[in-house]
Amino acid sequence: MVKTRKQWIDIVRLLAMLLVIIGHIVEYKSKAYIIIYSFHMPLFFMITALTFKPATDFEEFKRHLIKNLKGIYLPCLIVIFLRYLYGIFYDHYDLISYSGDMLYRLFWANSYSSEVLYLGMPWFLICLFWSKIIYDFLCVTFKDKANLFAIILAFSGFILGRLQIFLPQSLDIALVCLSFFVAIAIYKEKENYFIKYRYLIYLLALASLSIFVYRNALLELGTRGYPLKGISIILSIVICLAILLLFKNICANKCNFLAFIGSQTLYIYIVHCLDYTYSFIWTWINKTSLQAVVHFMMILIFSLCLIYIRKWYFENKAGQEEVKNAES
Repeated sequence: MVKTRKQWIDIVRLLAMLLVIIGHIVEYKSKAYIIIYSFHMPLFFMITALTFKPATDFEEFKRHLIKNLKGIYLPCLIVIFLRYLYGIFYDHYDLISYSGDMLYRLFWANSYSSEVLYLGMPWFLICLFWSKIIYDFLCVTFKDKANLFAIILAFSGFILGRLQIFLPQSLDIALVCLSFFVAIAIYKEKENYFIKYRYLIYLLALASLSIFVYRNALLELGTRGYPLKGISIILSIVICLAILLLFKNICANKCNFLAFIGSQTLYIYIVHCLDYTYSFIWTWINKTSLQAVVHFMMILIFSLCLIYIRKWYFENKAGQEEVKNAES
């Protein structure tokens, strides 16, 4: 049986990625920034959880582990290695000390504004990898009680973050992100109820957004920023559920282009992580708003180029294999 992708999920994935980019460009703590940072990263984790099928045994868990190592962790390492090469050959950092710094950064995998050397944007891929692996392991080990243990671990990660106790590989953040997997597990189990009461969820989401804006609160996972005594995590989940329900309803019709681009968000994120290599295109612009627009457009243009070059390559490769098979 051929698996088909749900287009509305890929469209929401694209929305989440665009918000990540915009969130890195707009003015810090502006209204737009606060709104974006109230839900954009949790949305990414919840979209991942929505398409994630937990393993039922350790053999399947092993397959998932290898798949995620290749699909998430390896691309992250490639991005980090490219940053390392840029630092050595363009910034002319000292080889020995910079190599040590990069290994240290990779070990902790912290985002910006941490007390230790930060890794930057690739932290998200590492955190996503570990949150998927941990939740998968819980599902294999504890079966029906997996969500209970996930909530306990999520609370533990929250406490560690509040105490500013960092775990290697941003594991404390990965633990907090288990709460998003639990939310989606509940959504999948009670989907009919969520659809039935979706208008109530829309209202609760608007109220949640209003609280974020009124309190100038930012849910910044990368810096362990869990405002409102952690209630911000619950409010963010409500907002994300509303977005999922909304897009499932309005994107029932085919949107092939947006869905295709949404299915390739990893490559958009990689291009965004590497935007320092082509920042000369917009840094000379004096007007901040125009600089932001050009920055955003360049990321999209280079991303589309990468995505369609990759698409052309694999289609061409598949065509050549079909010819070989026909000839033989």
